[in-house]
Parts: sequence; structure tokens; C-alpha cells
Amino acid sequence: MASLPQWRAYIDPYLKPALAWYRQREVREQRALLALGAALVVALFWWLVWQPLYEGREQARNHYIRSAQTLSWIQANAPVVRGTQQQASSAPSTDEGWTSRISSSASAHNLSLKGFTPEGDGAVRVMLEDQSFAHVMAWLQTLRSEQGVRPASIEISRGNDPGGVSVRATLARGG
Repeated sequence: MASLPQWRAYIDPYLKPALAWYRQREVREQRALLALGAALVVALFWWLVWQPLYEGREQARNHYIRSAQTLSWIQANAPVVRGTQQQASSAPSTDEGWTSRISSSASAHNLSLKGFTPEGDGAVRVMLEDQSFAHVMAWLQTLRSEQGVRPASIEISRGNDPGGVSVRATLARGG
């Protein structure tokens, strides 16, 4: 760290001409320059220190208020969430494994599923590519008649082979 004499040696070449210029001014001009300098110091303090601190304090205060409101909402709704979780865990599952039966049923109809994604409780998204149209229709009919699974939405497009199709479907339990 530089000592005071080292700093003074660095600043003096700039400070001496400024002080000489200041001393050459009239007393009234010197007072005006001092007032202007004081105003500049106050303005710099305001813009560089006070304003950023004030804005940071306001942001922290607003964040605290939002966090307190969120905590209050969570505490108020915690019993409802716990009750819903307990109901879901105590509710008997009427038909577990129905999605695995869809997969095994597809295999039984000589179909290979390209994609298989469960969607919520009671629906599954399946994708088949280049499969026999007759096999796909027989499989969908079997799903509906034997397992109560119906296509909620289906998209069928021509496959690469004659009589082949690509299918994207959402299958749902019921009706």
C-alpha cells in the first residue's frame, strides 16, 4: 500500500495547477466554486451511495413481503393439501396395472410400441410406427371390448410399407 508521501508525489502535478488557478479567482468566485463543489459532492453521494442503498432496501422489503404472503398462503392451505394426499393414498386403486396390460396386449397382436407415456390417472399416450393397419384395428377393438380402454384421441398416418400405418393415440380407461 502506498504511503501518503507517495500519493502526494503522484497528485501534486495535477493539484498544484488547480490550486493556483483557484487562488487567482476573486473571493466571490471562490465561494461559488466551493458551493458548486459541495453540491457536486452531495449529488455524487446521492447517486452513487444513497439511491442504490435505498433501492436495494425497497427491493429487499418487497421480497420479504411477497415471501411472507407466500408463507401465509402455504400455512393456510397446508391442511387441504395434507387431506388430499391422505385421500389419494387411502383411496383403493380399482385397476392397477392396466397400462402394463396395454403393452402386453399390443405384443399379443404382433405390434411393437415405439413410445408409451402415462398421462395422469387413467390415460396413456402410445406411438406405433409402420405397423399393420389390420393388427392395429384389431388391437384397439380388443382393448375396448376386453379392458374398457378406448382411444381418447388418435392420429393415423400412412406408413412406409403397403398396408402399414403410424399411430399416435391417447388411450383412456372407461366407455
